Amino acid sequence: MEMHWSCKNWVVTEQIWLKSKEGLAINFDFCVQNNATAIPGLGLKSLIPHRLFTKPSSIKFDLLEGTWKGEGRGQFPTVTSFDYHETLVFTRRDEKILAYEQRTQKLYDGQTEYLQSHWESGFISILENNDLQLVNIQIGGRSEILVGTIESIDAMFRIHFVSKTLSNDPRMISSARTFELEGDTLRYEMEMQTTKVNHPTPHLKIILERIKSEQD
Repeated sequence: MEMHWSCKNWVVTEQIWLKSKEGLAINFDFCVQNNATAIPGLGLKSLIPHRLFTKPSSIKFDLLEGTWKGEGRGQFPTVTSFDYHETLVFTRRDEKILAYEQRTQKLYDGQTEYLQSHWESGFISILENNDLQLVNIQIGGRSEILVGTIESIDAMFRIHFVSKTLSNDPRMISSARTFELEGDTLRYEMEMQTTKVNHPTPHLKIILERIKSEQD
């Protein structure tokens, strides 16, 4: 029996439960994009040439848990561009809530010393419809609520968040974040729209690597 999503032009071809070695457990809907025809029993290898997209119906947070570090680049039309270091720590509270803390040090173009910069803490939680919600508070007083979805493209998992509520910062109109997780590499991008830049514009881009503990 074929199933169809009313909100996307994807066709579900089969469902299967998988658990990765990193601890991610997902009930996959296998689908092909652009109104491709579903074939009952079509295997994974046959789908890959069509660019496989999957929509997880549940997720465990083991895959993100731990400490990540990396170096990135920041830019925006109204600020001086900069390089930055980031430490991102995810701590699992339970199966549906993941706490995180993000700290950065930045080096403005033309300077020689890194300065303490951004600091935020928050939670990522799984909602009843299996979408995600990110809630945070930042060192400058701004707080955000973002809603997100997760998808899989081949061996990579992507989480995309868009802002629902922005508080205590009148400059901000919207923000969006994208995480791409592949093994022990986490790619992160952030864009925002402000009162002075009236369209979503890239702001941050970084590649982080998982820091292995002595027990790993």
